[in-house]
Amino acid sequence: MERSKLMVQLQDIILLWDGTSLGNGEFGAKTFLHHGEEFGHIHQNGDIDIIFGQQLTAELLRRRLIQKHRYVPLIGITYPLTNEQQLSFAVSLLRFSYLVKLTKADATRDKTLERAFDELQRVS
Repeated sequence: MERSKLMVQLQDIILLWDGTSLGNGEFGAKTFLHHGEEFGHIHQNGDIDIIFGQQLTAELLRRRLIQKHRYVPLIGITYPLTNEQQLSFAVSLLRFSYLVKLTKADATRDKTLERAFDELQRVS
């Protein structure tokens, strides 16, 4: 399958997830957003970049599943989407990043609610 068609297919899959949208990034990249927060992006050449943090990035590199990110190699990964066989893993990487964002957003929301509840108790 042609790379541009793979990229459209990937974008279509990701846009099915709650709260996701596409944005325009640097160097012509398309950014994958969850409520405005980036959880990955894809360049016109099919390279997908995701910031996972040091521990997960190191583990993925150790298993030789991805490549080091060019600019932030300790915390970011690059995964080239060049053929149809790579689409499933590309979706899995982005889904994991999306779920991490979702979990962090929920944790922040929970803390905000806890603080608001504490404030209500002090006021009453």
